[in-house]
Amino acid sequence: MKRLLIILFSVLAVFSFSFDQRYSLKLSTSIDLDQVISDGEFSYSLSPDFKMGFSLFEKNHSFEAEIFGNSLNSSTVSFKLGNLKTTAFYNRQIGTTNDPLRIVNVDTGKHGLEVNYDKFRFVLYTNSGDKFGYLNVNFEPLNSIFVIRDGKIDVALNTALNTPFGRMEAEVIQTDIVDFSLEKSVLYGGFFSKDFNFKYYYKDSSSKVDYWTKIEPISLYGSISIDNLVEESSINVDIPFDQFILSIGKTGFNIGNISNPLEWGKFYSTLSYSFSLAGFNGKVSYTFGKPAHNTVQTIGEVYYGEISRSFGRFSLFGKAQYINGYYEKSLALFAEAKITGFQNAEIKLTYGNGDFWKFNTTKNIISIEFNTWW
Repeated sequence: MKRLLIILFSVLAVFSFSFDQRYSLKLSTSIDLDQVISDGEFSYSLSPDFKMGFSLFEKNHSFEAEIFGNSLNSSTVSFKLGNLKTTAFYNRQIGTTNDPLRIVNVDTGKHGLEVNYDKFRFVLYTNSGDKFGYLNVNFEPLNSIFVIRDGKIDVALNTALNTPFGRMEAEVIQTDIVDFSLEKSVLYGGFFSKDFNFKYYYKDSSSKVDYWTKIEPISLYGSISIDNLVEESSINVDIPFDQFILSIGKTGFNIGNISNPLEWGKFYSTLSYSFSLAGFNGKVSYTFGKPAHNTVQTIGEVYYGEISRSFGRFSLFGKAQYINGYYEKSLALFAEAKITGFQNAEIKLTYGNGDFWKFNTTKNIISIEFNTWW
């Protein structure tokens, strides 16, 4: 494969292409402390990741390739003739269908062909044996999308208009248009201004309105379910004062015994405080709600704190989260030390897993990562 690329670069160089090459190396290792404690043995895993990238550019043509190990990882070849531009790509995702709702959307293709001509864009994709494609026709202010996949045809028409008062958007979507049904129709309308946003959706035979408004300094946002106003509508309020922010939210307005939070349904209240002290930046917060956290479905409390500081090229960051749930209690810790400022390299040492939204316990693993590029 490398020999083939060298021959290709040599041929293309005859046509006055500009040549660019890049390299990157990533070395990462991790140590499972639980295994060390339980087995009394020290073990680690080392993962090297070396990539080479090449680019050839000319006014109307280009070629890009990335090599990982001994094989071609991805590549793109593009040719342009007047208003006609053709691009072939391997193992790369190329663009979207410009659907603001991302319902009629194709963004999972790995190999394919893209043809652009004036207001028209035609793309054929293949991914794991599945073949699909779309035609995008954009005559402003109307944008049309036609998608063929799984033997079905989806059609979308959308438009947008900027006015002195704000931006207006609208879209009509019909999925599987051959087997037409109103249940497969989607309607969307939106208005966006500096202090007010409004979105209307009709999907799956139900209607919903999302809203956001700001009355300094308070932000008010949520959704209104036209079909089930009482149980599915929501309201959220953010109230900042000094370095504090009070956030309150409620989904559904059925409340049983007002003196018993267990009967309040889905709600939350969060008080957060941001601070800077002696070169440190931090944030602490307290949340009480149901569910208490994304990983917990019952009522409870969440205590959270984070702190960071930079010392020139050296930076530190740490955070902690404690969930005091109705049935469970959990603690998550994460710490990171990073050395940056080198010309083309950085070193990072981490403890734990920093994704507290998905994981509510501490991952007792130390990881070291070295990145360099040239």
